Amino acid sequence: MKKQLLLSLALAPAMCMAQAFSDDFESYTAGSYIAENSNGLWTTWSNAPGGAEDAYASDDFAHSGSISAEFESAAADGGPTDFVHDFGNLTSGHYLLTLWILVVDGSGGYFNLLHTGGNQAVWALGAYFDGNGEGHIQAGGVQYPFNHTLSGWNEVKVDIDMDADQCRFFMNGASVASWQWSYSEFNTTEGSNQLAWMDVFAYGGEDWLAHYYIDDVSFQEVVIDGAADLYRNGEMPAWPNPVRDMLHVDMRGATSAGTHVELVDLTGKVLAVPTRQEGQVLHMDMGSLMDGVYFVRATDGDMQRVGRVVKR
Repeated sequence: MKKQLLLSLALAPAMCMAQAFSDDFESYTAGSYIAENSNGLWTTWSNAPGGAEDAYASDDFAHSGSISAEFESAAADGGPTDFVHDFGNLTSGHYLLTLWILVVDGSGGYFNLLHTGGNQAVWALGAYFDGNGEGHIQAGGVQYPFNHTLSGWNEVKVDIDMDADQCRFFMNGASVASWQWSYSEFNTTEGSNQLAWMDVFAYGGEDWLAHYYIDDVSFQEVVIDGAADLYRNGEMPAWPNPVRDMLHVDMRGATSAGTHVELVDLTGKVLAVPTRQEGQVLHMDMGSLMDGVYFVRATDGDMQRVGRVVKR
């Protein structure tokens, strides 16, 4: 008999965010150094706030309020601005990094995440925003292309699940790519299942000088809420988990024939995957989806439960 792994479901709201940090840059004065005035929230690569590596607060553009962080370079190889948030070498947990970026038309932009910072730096990914509206993520030695709006604000989300060793990148709500988080930016062998730094280096890519702004940066832990039972024993069996192709959901625990089950991604978008029901088992074909984290949402009247499933 195939062993069934229980997919625990929780009462809505199913997915909440435990705030780790956020910065909308409204507490800084235009023209001032940000890291120097951030009470340790930001630093620089050389841990030298208030110097050439620090980023300036700007009132040129803002996604919210009136202030954002500006990055500009006159040199093709970038710098000197090298702006860092230190996560403290996280080795477990599931997190969502969100930021908004505006790249000036004809200029480039860039940021990266690192498995290890400082003198032993190992890059986890690089996000490159070209001056023609194209761009790419590089991870595991692979480039994943995307498009972005020039001289307009773009929402970037990076879902980092160290418990599942998976990462997914979203641009303006669309999933761009997913990969094994412990890969390094340049290969699949030198990385680690760790998050050390976010680094915003004033770099525009091979063909553009850097000029861009970031705003409304947040880093949040993804948490599944627990609450009162809706289904028998508070569980709804689903297997296998992790899943490669077909996910099977046992509907015998549903409270009524009207229980509605659907698959959603991390943005809350309902995914139209091929689904069929045989007796009291619902079969959901996830074979066409990219690797990453998804949620099975079961709704019965005004009651809702959600369980996490990993696609590999």
